[in-house]
Amino acid sequence: MRKGLCIILCLIPFLAFGQKKDEGNIVDKGIDWAVGMWNRAQKEGKPFAEKTIKQAPSYYKGIQTSLTDFARRVEKGDIAKTIEDKKKLVSELWRMRSAINLMSLLDPGVLKQLTGIDTSKFSEMQKTLQKTESKLAKAGVKAKA
Repeated sequence: MRKGLCIILCLIPFLAFGQKKDEGNIVDKGIDWAVGMWNRAQKEGKPFAEKTIKQAPSYYKGIQTSLTDFARRVEKGDIAKTIEDKKKLVSELWRMRSAINLMSLLDPGVLKQLTGIDTSKFSEMQKTLQKTESKLAKAGVKAKA
């Protein structure tokens, strides 16, 4: 199941964008799954986070770039207009949020060792995520929690 976390977190965007028929339901399930996995990670704590990130360190290293690109799109106003597009946007947001939340459970030294992301970069990532979520909320795109 733990390996499934990494795989599913990586697949959520593909599931959201790859399905035309009933895509809203798939995106909703992906978001619900990400929320559920975060709840599980909170319960199981650091050992769960460390094992999960060790299984796919390159994925977690890439979250910084993904978040930067996502924040730039939102900053430029590239925000979805339709309900389906908003769900896709929220799915992408939850994918990044889940990864950042999972990384936040690690000790700073372990985070640096596994992903190469130091404390200052990670703090900046968290701030970027908060600012982006705030801009999306002002634009009418709210991620359910």
